[in-house]
Amino acid sequence: MPDDAVNHRISRFDLASIDVEFAGDSARTGRVRQAGRVSHAPDYFARRADGSAVVVDCRPAERRKPRDLGKFEVTARACALAGWEYLLAGAADPVVTANLRWLAGYRHPRRSG
Repeated sequence: MPDDAVNHRISRFDLASIDVEFAGDSARTGRVRQAGRVSHAPDYFARRADGSAVVVDCRPAERRKPRDLGKFEVTARACALAGWEYLLAGAADPVVTANLRWLAGYRHPRRSG
């Protein structure tokens, strides 16, 4: 996986981790399959504080290929059947991401006191 793809997913994970609406999240916890034709592992599964669920895929618009769009469509339909929300996220704002990473440094044990 290209470094920019990993960084993009981390950026989205950072954003979700500070949102008080979310009670918990995990990365790459399942796989969606459709009759042997489509197989896809969404990037994140998140549980909101109210108990509802959100499945998130992170892909900047310029990196979405036609084959990927088909996988995202199948994932969206599977989520709808399960009663979960599906979100296809684009690129996170680089300034917000940089600020979150800087602030996250203060979570480190060496800064507790």
